[in-house]
Amino acid sequence: MSIEIQRGFFKTKADVLNDIKQTGFWPTTNFSRPKPTVPVHWHSVDVQGYIFEGEAKLFDDISNQELRIGPGDKFTVCARTLHAECEAEGDVLMILALPEPGPLEKLLEQHTPEEL
Repeated sequence: MSIEIQRGFFKTKADVLNDIKQTGFWPTTNFSRPKPTVPVHWHSVDVQGYIFEGEAKLFDDISNQELRIGPGDKFTVCARTLHAECEAEGDVLMILALPEPGPLEKLLEQHTPEEL
């Protein structure tokens, strides 16, 4: 599986919350500061993200492409999809939606490609 990006998916927070409600996922606000690229990895759960401010980049290991996402975009990274969060140059504000509530450190634990 690869990463799906829906450009211009939403205009308001209400649009995002309505979409999350339809999926049955749990929303959480995520604010990240500039950081270096992380190694290619995968998560054991599906992750949906909605970018409100800033710009982020995801590396899709299947297509070998770096994908830019910005305000109004929705991205989906399916469980067990090899990817990496690329170097962020500025602050990014987003809502992440996960299939269950819980600590982000546990739900978004990074697994190495060898663990697939």
